[in-house]
Formats: sequence, C-alpha cells, structure tokens
Amino acid sequence: MSGSQQQFQRILQQITSKIQSNEAEKAISIIEALPTAIKQHPNVQHLQALAFKVLGQLPASLLLFKQLLSQYPNQAEFQNNAGNVYKDLGNTKLALEHYLKALNLKSDYLDAFKNAMLVHIEEADYESARQMLNAYSMVFSKHPVTQKFEADVLLGQKQYESAANLYELIVQQNPSYTVAKLGLAAALRLSERLSEAKMLLLDVLNEQASANAHYQFGLCLFEDGNYEKAEHAFEQAILLKPSYRAAHNQLNEMLWQLNSMTKFGSSYQRVLQTEPDLSQLREDYVDMLINAEHYDLAVEQIEIGLNSTPSQSGLLAAKSMLLANQQNYEEAYELAKQVWTERQSFRDGIEFIKLAIKMEDYQAASKIIDKLKAEYPENQLVQAYHATCLKLTDPNAYQEFIMLSHSIKAFELPVPEGYDCLEMFLSDLKALLSSMHTTNTRPLQQTLRKGTQTPGRLLERGEPLLNKLKWAYESTVSKYISALPDDDQHPFLRRKSKHFKITGSWSVKLDNLGFHVNHVHPDGWISSACYIAVPDNLSESEGCIRFGQSPLELGDKDTPDLSITPQAGQLVLFPSFMWHGTLPYHSEQMRLTAPFDVVPIAEKYND
Repeated sequence: MSGSQQQFQRILQQITSKIQSNEAEKAISIIEALPTAIKQHPNVQHLQALAFKVLGQLPASLLLFKQLLSQYPNQAEFQNNAGNVYKDLGNTKLALEHYLKALNLKSDYLDAFKNAMLVHIEEADYESARQMLNAYSMVFSKHPVTQKFEADVLLGQKQYESAANLYELIVQQNPSYTVAKLGLAAALRLSERLSEAKMLLLDVLNEQASANAHYQFGLCLFEDGNYEKAEHAFEQAILLKPSYRAAHNQLNEMLWQLNSMTKFGSSYQRVLQTEPDLSQLREDYVDMLINAEHYDLAVEQIEIGLNSTPSQSGLLAAKSMLLANQQNYEEAYELAKQVWTERQSFRDGIEFIKLAIKMEDYQAASKIIDKLKAEYPENQLVQAYHATCLKLTDPNAYQEFIMLSHSIKAFELPVPEGYDCLEMFLSDLKALLSSMHTTNTRPLQQTLRKGTQTPGRLLERGEPLLNKLKWAYESTVSKYISALPDDDQHPFLRRKSKHFKITGSWSVKLDNLGFHVNHVHPDGWISSACYIAVPDNLSESEGCIRFGQSPLELGDKDTPDLSITPQAGQLVLFPSFMWHGTLPYHSEQMRLTAPFDVVPIAEKYND
C-alpha cells in the first residue's frame, strides 16, 4: 500500500472512530476540512451520510445516500444504510426495498437480513417474515439470530407458549445471548407469568445496564399495579437510551391513566430540548398529545419540527389530522394525499381513506382500500372502511357484506360448575374485576371515555374464577361459530373454523357519562361485549351498544344498523370488522364489561 493510500485509510479510520464514539459533529468537521477530491470519494461521502444520520439530520443524510446510489447502485453497504435512513424517516416500505437490494447484492449480508426481518416484524407482517426466514435459513443457519427471529414471529402471532419454549432453547444454547433472554421475558410477561419474567429481567440487569430490560421490568410492574416502581424503571430505560420510543410511550401512558398531569409528557420535552432532531420521538409526542386532546401543544410541537425539517411526513400526517379535527377537510385531504404518496404506510392509507370518505371521494377511498386489503387481508379496520364505502355507494352489497341476521348474536352466559345460578357467578366476577381497576382514567390509545381498562390479558391471570369465565366464553363462541353459514368468498366466513383461541381479553369499567367511541378490533376475527354489571336505567338512548356506524360523523348517510340494550350476564358476539360503540349513560352505577377477541386456528369447520 502506498503512503497516500495509508494516509487515506487513516483518515477513514479517524472519521469512523468519531462516529462510533458519538462524536459525529467532529467527524463532519474533519470531512469538511479535507481537500475537495478526497471529500468526493464515495467512502468519505458514505461516512458523512452516516454522521448526518447520527446527528439526526436525516434529510441531509438521505440526500447523500441518493447521490451515492445513483453512482454506485451495486454497493450493498450503501443500500443497507440508505434503508436505515428511510426507516428513521418512517418510510418502512422504501427501507425494506433497500435492505432487499443489499441482500440481492450480497446474499450473506447479515445486517441487511436482520434489518429486513425487523421491518417485517415491526409491521406485523409475519407471513413475509416467515417467508424470508425460509429463504435464508441455509445462509444464516449457524447464526442464533435466525432462531431468535423465529421466536419473534411466534411472539408477534401471539403464540406465547411456543415463543417462550423456543427462546428458552436459544438461551440454553447461548447463555450470553441477552436479546433472546429479553425475548423470553416478553413471552413470559405476555403469558401473564409476571414473576418469572421479573426474575429473568433482574438477572439481566445484574449482569449489565439494559434499557430494554428496564423497560420490560416497568411493564411487569405496571401490570402488577406497582406504579411508582414502574415509573422509575421506565425512567431508567430513557436515561440509558433517550430516544427509546416505547419507554417514553409506556411511561406517559401510565402517567395519563394515573392522572399525573404534571408529569405527563415531561420525558418527551426533556429529551427533545437537548436532542431536537429526534424526529420520530417528536412524532410520537405529537400523537400522544392529539390522543390526549392537547391540541395546542400538538400544534406547537408540529411547528417546531416542521421549522427544522419542512418535509417531515410524520408531522405532516399529524397536521392533517388536526386540520380534520378543525373540520378543514379540504386542506387535510390534500396533505393526507401527499403523505400517502410519499410513504404509503398502513396508517397513512387509513387516514387518507377517512378523509376521502368525508370528502365523498369514494373512488379514491376504494382504490386505497383495495390496496390495503391485498397487503393486509386479515386486518379488520380495512374491512370496516370497505363496509362503510359499500354502505354509502351500494346499500344492497353492504347488507350482503355485514350479514346482519347471522353476524351479531346475543347469548346468556352459561353457568359454570360450582355455581347454582348466573347471578352468583356475576356477583363474584363483579367483585374480582372491580378490584383490578386501579388506575384513574382511560388508556390513551383505547376508545372508552370516562372509565378505566385493565392491562394485560385478563383471562390468562391464572385466577380460578377467570378460568370459569373463559370456559363460558369458549362454550358460547363454539355455538356462535357452528351457526355461521359457509362462504369461502366472504372475508369473515372464509376463516370459519371450529378451532379458535382467545387472543386478547380485558375488563372495562365505565362511570357516569361513560361511553365507547365507534371502533373495530383490527387484529381479531370475532369480537365481543360481555356484561358483568350494568346500571338499571340503560335503554336504546342510554348505554346501549350500537353496530354499523363508523366514527366519521357522516350524519344521516351513516346511521346504526342495530342497537342492543345490555343486560347483566349477556354476551354479544360479532365480526371484528363491525363498527360498534355505545351511548353515554347517566347513573352512579358502574357499567362493567369483560370483552375479548377470538382468532381462528386454521382448520376448515366441519360438522
């Protein structure tokens, strides 16, 4: 190697060292001081793009990567790192395209494989994740990350026991593989094995400082109702990793539910004051402010972010939502269209569909619905908006789609063994479930108003009484499924199977003036409303559950198709795509429910 080449390598190593030691500004300074010919070398430009990324200057980083890839499209590392910038910008679709290009150029590129798998898992596209694992199983067969991803897919598909078993096997084979230990802790927590999860997380924290371990420990403590220690755990996670989005989200969600308004949002504010270029963290904060109906603060944060980076799609999407909230639908629609064109994420598509329907542009809405149905065939929110478009454009097709006579059924809960009557069973359930409502207000991401919701998976807590309730649910769901007609073409009926599992379960306690906003359950197949205790004065005008009306406030064009006045001991089952919500009621008596979702286990139903 010549002296000039050695000098050039030393320069590259010096720049790389600064980036790796979190001194990206010094790396930029070194690059800017170089002669023009050296600055234009692709390896130097690559490092400069990485430095901009570390500094949060994502548009500048992306511009450099675009220039590099226009000249050197066959450089796998450039493709992979460009994907990382797109991911940080929230454009997971383009990120995935670049990861796959990197893998096509270099089939054993582990980082590109890991990045692509993470996108599939984070997007809940488990079918694509499974296909990718199969395609690269031989290439990465000796690397433990392959098995870890297999467990991650099982976890995402809510096969918690299978995921836990696989994580345990990985940890036995690789005792120092901390990421697998953390995956095991998540599987244990989601299986309501909180004590085991906490012990494992404490073992990890005794070995090393881990933001993820603190975060998961906080989740366990929150489910246990140990809110003070949970807050400390989330704060420790953020201290170790200020950009930790999930930790910020869970901390502030908990503070909201505890009505700790003096602390609510402060973690976001603290970090963004010192690191204002953390664009995704600001977007999360804006989302939380909108959900909390703190619209003025949301506008303020959007303006700060857009002043720094005018093209930030996530903040433009939030601005569109606020414009729609102000009934400025035309401007909101144009902005939503722009964001959808740029990113084409699931969420962007849904927001565009909502505004297209409001603007009576049903053709545009249907076009995006068709695209999302193809990409997310089991997502019930997409099916719900499909139903709304049919309702507004083809009432006969709508009636065929919702199948009102078959799809919504009310049952009386069966009385489990050990009880002489339903009233005694409900009385015990009311006492137990009431004791589990220890927060002060609703979860931000949920649709209830003036009430509380239990965390975790209610029916997996190991309580004997809840096991009896689960039996009652499963017995009733079997009857409901057996009465459904067969239809391989209908998106609900084609999933019909006598084998099913309850994937989510929780309890909701509504208080005086409480209600549910019209909504669906996106990840379900069959959903439910089970009434444990109801006020005496419920009627079709107070506290009833109503089906078929979207949350878009479309007036007489979109009225409910069916109302049911709840009774204690009643279990109502319906397709998860069916819009449902409740009317407020006036009473000091609580309205206590224990809903759940069901998904089929793929086997065709046969009598």
